[in-house]
Amino acid sequence: MTETLSERELSIEEYGKRSILRSVQRQELERSIVGIEERLAQPILLEMTGGDKAALEQQLVKEREMLARGTPPHLDAAGQRRVYTKMQKCEDIIVNGLPTFTMMERGRPADIDHHVAHENARHHDEDGHYSTKRAILAWKNYRLTLDPHSIEPNFLSIASLRTDTVRGNPTLFRKNYDHIKFREYIEENLAEQFDDETYFLFCGLKVLEWAEVTICRKLDWTQKMYDAALARWQKDVIKLNPQSSNGMSQHDRGEDKNALPEPEEVERAEMAPSGKRGPHRTPGGILAKSYEPRVQIEPGWPRQELKDLDVSIQTFCREWRCSPTLFHKFARDGKWVERHLHTARATLARLQKKRRLEPAPPRVSGEPELVYDSTEPVAVTS
Repeated sequence: MTETLSERELSIEEYGKRSILRSVQRQELERSIVGIEERLAQPILLEMTGGDKAALEQQLVKEREMLARGTPPHLDAAGQRRVYTKMQKCEDIIVNGLPTFTMMERGRPADIDHHVAHENARHHDEDGHYSTKRAILAWKNYRLTLDPHSIEPNFLSIASLRTDTVRGNPTLFRKNYDHIKFREYIEENLAEQFDDETYFLFCGLKVLEWAEVTICRKLDWTQKMYDAALARWQKDVIKLNPQSSNGMSQHDRGEDKNALPEPEEVERAEMAPSGKRGPHRTPGGILAKSYEPRVQIEPGWPRQELKDLDVSIQTFCREWRCSPTLFHKFARDGKWVERHLHTARATLARLQKKRRLEPAPPRVSGEPELVYDSTEPVAVTS
């Protein structure tokens, strides 16, 4: 059963307080619990071993609680990505000022003071108040959460993070081989796991034509995660519209990797003028509308028509019930979505009809009107 941890429970300060056990330790506890349960279930066996029933029951409760506390939580893909991000942050904290292998082997008073000062260094951020030693404990718990069944003896050793070009240790430790291999293993496994909520959000951002850099920053994804989601998205699009496979642009195929990030205001492009979102769109609807038929007309339409009618773009968009961002996007290159073009033409015709029905303003001639002081006729002389 998957668990959901809050930001406070997943913080470095709180996660470093946990005592997660390794797989061998958990197996020993499980065997001890099974043995105690058998002795309590069979009175003859209990009498032969000479055990105290009350003491065994108390020991059974303690070992069960210890096993429950030491078992790492079972998280989904999103929770594992959060744990991996926290583990990377702990690595940055630990590596900053980490004593080298030479300093640890040499053991001079200055080296010992450096080691003690490094572990007792205080940190204060969104993860709470903690020391580097607490960050080391949290780093070990994060690794056990991501790989709870590891049996490597050096799995929880921070020696994989040390660097020293002159130390006489094995080459694998000097090159951080074990640590790099573990990170690659986690990234490859997480790249193929996507919960539906995150994937549907990715589909919505692709429909809004967000750049790859912006999507990765928004969802906190690596390049492998983005490529896996893009491949799944293209398969879903082809299933819904097989003809769209030949009409994909380079940006949709993932070739436009150096595109500039789009502004975050594009996220509100489909919002109604009142600030409330429109009707809920299902993921299937998002994929179905990603390649809607477009109509090419002259660029700039209908700016000149609105200028002749003396109507601003904001007024037109309110009548059109779409955002100005969408208007400028279509008017820039003239590539209108067919359904938007139909509603825009109907709105323009409605404004033109409304303007024709308005009464004409009174004409003002160049000569001033004559003003009479009385209603009596005025004699006109030749």
